[in-house]
Amino acid sequence: MVALTALNITGVRQAAIASDIFSVGKLVPMLVFIAVGLFFLNPQAFHLGAPPSSGAFSQSVLLLIYAFTGFEMAAIPAGETENPRRNLPRALLIAIGVVAVVYVLVQVVCIGTLPGLGKSAKPLADAGQQFMGNAGGSLIAAGAIISIAGNLNIVLLSGSRVPFAIAEQNQLPPFFARVHRRFSTPHVAIVITAALMLVLTLKSSFVQALTISTIARLVMYAATCLALPVLRHRKTAPPMQFRVRGGTVIAIASLLLAAWLLTSNVMTDWSAGKKWWAFETVQAALAGAVGLAIYFAYRLYRGRAS
Repeated sequence: MVALTALNITGVRQAAIASDIFSVGKLVPMLVFIAVGLFFLNPQAFHLGAPPSSGAFSQSVLLLIYAFTGFEMAAIPAGETENPRRNLPRALLIAIGVVAVVYVLVQVVCIGTLPGLGKSAKPLADAGQQFMGNAGGSLIAAGAIISIAGNLNIVLLSGSRVPFAIAEQNQLPPFFARVHRRFSTPHVAIVITAALMLVLTLKSSFVQALTISTIARLVMYAATCLALPVLRHRKTAPPMQFRVRGGTVIAIASLLLAAWLLTSNVMTDWSAGKKWWAFETVQAALAGAVGLAIYFAYRLYRGRAS
């Protein structure tokens, strides 16, 4: 985290180059895993098992959504990129397409090569070891480490721009919007974001952090979907840059999906006998409440100062 913080402070270009290196570093093991594993598939392994319980199914969908999240972060630092109106939509669609194809092929290889897949704690490494020996397991383990480092880097790159942008709109104290004199990066926002990330990384398990991250994103997605039909019918809204057919229907369907996943997660935690403060949904809600408290406190302070 310290190394990634220093890298991001020195410039957005350096952080972007590091992100590209991390992306290649995690894709190469996946592509090798897929290319070799397709020759060792067991056709008998592909059959429908017993249907899961509703709680297990919703939890799986929640984790699956996390696997496809992150695309929205490309839009956050878009103002620091070249020709974002042309390049960003193309990059988003290509990235989502590549991710979908790679994930499907990874699942095919895992199911077709690893007996007892559902009981494995490290399924990709175990599957790789199954048909490539110890080298296969080591390759996947290295790819996982690179992937996590790359994930932390891109969250730090994009996540730090959120408090920076909010402070620019006078909705957070102005020191969040300070820019480094030499590197022209929001160094204060980067350091604060990195500190919070470090605490959450050390204090949470992987699945717990993953679930909280997904819940936070679901709330953000839901707010975006809710804003779409409102802005489309608001005459004072800025002109749209592109229009998707059936956008309102898609937005409503996405809202219903988000609501189902959030309520299902609460019910799963309740059935598991967790204490209410251990619910991931509650923890995400508390984090949101803290953020709102900071926002309203600063708004009240600015009102009195003016």
